Amino acid sequence: MDTTSIAPDKYELAHSMALEKLKACNQRINNSCMQCNIFFNCETRKHYVKKTYESMSKDTSGGFEF
Repeated sequence: MDTTSIAPDKYELAHSMALEKLKACNQRINNSCMQCNIFFNCETRKHYVKKTYESMSKDTSGGFEF
């Protein structure tokens, strides 16, 4: 069994940082974006969604299917 870990790439690092910011915000508003009055206009949430997509697609162009 190979126990060598692979270092996260720049997309994974950016995603992790965005997730930490989102979690910190969620802690301020009772653990859910849904409880926030700026849910649909939240820049923190939009940034997290963008970084999630980029980490999954590695920022390649074209379609992406979940």
